[in-house]
Amino acid sequence: PELSVTELIEKIELIMGKKVQYNKVEYPDSYPADEPNRRCPDIQKAKIQINYKPKIDINEGLRRFIYWSDRIYTGKQ
Repeated sequence: PELSVTELIEKIELIMGKKVQYNKVEYPDSYPADEPNRRCPDIQKAKIQINYKPKIDINEGLRRFIYWSDRIYTGKQ
């Protein structure tokens, strides 16, 4: 399902157990007319062509990424 960036931030906040600071930026008037205002990635092609089947959900993937990045960038074990 489609997920907004704000919804993604909310998931990250739940996983981290704290608020995440962010700025919501509106599209400028000079934004190119042919550039989409949103993107909707679709893994259907990967599912069909290479038989890709996700094994973890977004919450677990975010949890793993946050744990990994915390260890890599802060040196926490």
